[in-house]
Formats: sequence, C-alpha cells, structure tokens
Amino acid sequence: AVVSTQSGHYGRGNIVLYSGIYTTLKRYTILNTWIGSIVGAIPPAMGWAAATGSLDWGALALCALLYFWQFPHFNSLSYNIRGDYCRAGYHMMSVVSPRLNTLVSLRNTAALIPLCMVIPFTGISHCSFSFYSLLINAYFTYLAWRFHSQPNKQTARDLFRFSLVYLPILFGSLAIGYAFKERSTTVTPHHGDESHYLRDLCPVPLAGSSANERSG
Repeated sequence: AVVSTQSGHYGRGNIVLYSGIYTTLKRYTILNTWIGSIVGAIPPAMGWAAATGSLDWGALALCALLYFWQFPHFNSLSYNIRGDYCRAGYHMMSVVSPRLNTLVSLRNTAALIPLCMVIPFTGISHCSFSFYSLLINAYFTYLAWRFHSQPNKQTARDLFRFSLVYLPILFGSLAIGYAFKERSTTVTPHHGDESHYLRDLCPVPLAGSSANERSG
C-alpha cells in the first residue's frame, strides 16, 4: 500500500508525541491530558491527507471534534480509577484536582455545540446536521454538567458510557448528511416544467390525465 508523504509525517509525529511526550508527562504534570487529546485528534488529518493530499477546513473540524470529545470521555473514565492512577504515581486531573477534572469535561463538551453547528459550512455535511447535532450535544453537555455538579461514580459512568456511543451517532449523522447534500446538489432542476416534474415523480399515467400529458 502507498502512504502519502504528508500522512506519513503526521503518523510519525503522533508516535513521538504519544510515546515520547504524553506518556512521560503523566508522571510530572496534568498537562499530559491536553497533549494526549492532540494525539487523539490527529488521525482524521492523517486520513484526509492520505485521501486528498492536503488539509482543509473539513479536516480541521473533524480534528477539533475529536479533540474536544476526548476530555469528557477520558476525564469521566479516569475519575472512577483515580485510585489506580494515584498508586501508580501519575499526575492526572482526577487525582490532583478533581474539581478541575469535571470542569474541563463540561467546558469541552459544551464547545462541541458551536463546533458542530458550523461544520456544515465546511462542506462535509448537510445543513440539517446542525439541528441533529444540537440534540446530541445538548444531552452530552447535560451529562457533563451532572458530572461537574454532582461528581460521583454514577455520574462519571453515565458520561463515559454516552461518550462511547457519541462518536458513532454523530459521525453516522455526519455521513448521512453528506450523502443527502451530495444527492440534493446533483438533482437536475426542472426549471418550472411541471409536466416533466410530475412525470418523474409518478411515471405511471394518472386517472383523468390527457393523452398529451401521458405521452409527455
């Protein structure tokens, strides 16, 4: 298989970022979580560059989406295993500052709302995606708010579990929106020719239609 040079550079850089920086920082500072989120956000750029040879706003929007998503996903997971992190000597937000851990989760979950609202303007989905994503992100943000206002094992578990299905639901909606957008832009307009338009909708002659209408 042939890998584009640009995509290969992103992959090599991501390996260095993960193994050389993110993993090392776990023992020294909570900034490791932000570095880890960058690592998780790079794969869409790799795939986009491999397919197109360049990056544009659509690729950057997907990267941003994964970046923001990782905070509620990981922070809720780490909350319930913070004892293990503490024993291992890892400087995680859930250990060093549980309040910051939940606040960062809430902030980044809320950031997904405006991000998904503007994604259709990048051309990678239909405008209806803004509406569907609002419903999904509103519930996601509600779970993050519960985790922040009532931090406990159950609210952390609820947020984490929804984060697992969030991406399949959101990317499924994104793909459906893109397919609908492509279909709507390739339909040939009839420019006021009502007879041709009706014939395309119903090719079988309707009762009471004239011979001219049936013949087109």
